[in-house]
Amino acid sequence: IVNELGEIAIDGRIIEKKDYLLQEITEGCICCTLRAKLADALIAIVEENAPDFILLETTGVARPKQIVSEFHLKRLAEKVFSKRIISFLDAVVYARVGHNMPIINFQLEDADVIILNKIDLVGRKDLSRVRDRLKSFAGADKTIYETSYSKMEYSDIFPEIRAVPMTVKENHLQNSLEKHAFRFDHPLRHGHGFLDSTEGFATISLEADTTITHDVMRAFFNRYQAKIIRAKGLLKTEKGNKVMHFSSSGLQMEDFNKGLDKSELVLIVKDKDRKSLEDSIPDGFARLVSG
Repeated sequence: IVNELGEIAIDGRIIEKKDYLLQEITEGCICCTLRAKLADALIAIVEENAPDFILLETTGVARPKQIVSEFHLKRLAEKVFSKRIISFLDAVVYARVGHNMPIINFQLEDADVIILNKIDLVGRKDLSRVRDRLKSFAGADKTIYETSYSKMEYSDIFPEIRAVPMTVKENHLQNSLEKHAFRFDHPLRHGHGFLDSTEGFATISLEADTTITHDVMRAFFNRYQAKIIRAKGLLKTEKGNKVMHFSSSGLQMEDFNKGLDKSELVLIVKDKDRKSLEDSIPDGFARLVSG
């Protein structure tokens, strides 16, 4: 199950589908506005497919233990239970802004397993500071891994399925802890009294029917990188179809070996910058939605 706050679903199309069902839940967060939809999805999957495991990828603003609390409800208690909470942590983002983003620390507190990714992109001093911060979350019941390019074996983090020869393929595109938030038309309260991590942020969703060049994308992100927290998209370019990802780590383009009818791009920005960015969208794109 893949949960995305925006109207355009990107992550679910990137995931390499094998012999399993993938279900997307969009336009909200499953720890608050879409809690009922999550419950319905879990019940349907269990009753119709009877899987051994369900992997749930949340949005960047979710509180994992608030989601787990749903499993204790009568309608779910006999069907699913939480086995493990896993948090992917972008070393670059955490080194730069982690101390200013409480939602990241909430998620680290909730996690059973922390995977510190992109350690190859931070210097020794920054990596040392990140490790020192993570020590406050370490404990006998918490495991911390360090890696680059998300090179992890399923058997390390899911010992119950050691017989399944699959490697986690994250490729810097789905770091669940590059955590930045969106603001919706109505305020979201994340649980009972928890801070509203969506306040003050917005999404801008764009689409284009024409080919988008690498030069256009580089120029746009070079000019507005200070105003864009994160962006992701699927693009038709002069060099073929690409998965695009932008964060504090920079702009990345990777091959996407599937057909695309059009280019789609989602920007995550501060609400105060939304209007100026909407007036400066890349050549070839048209604004689809914003919220």
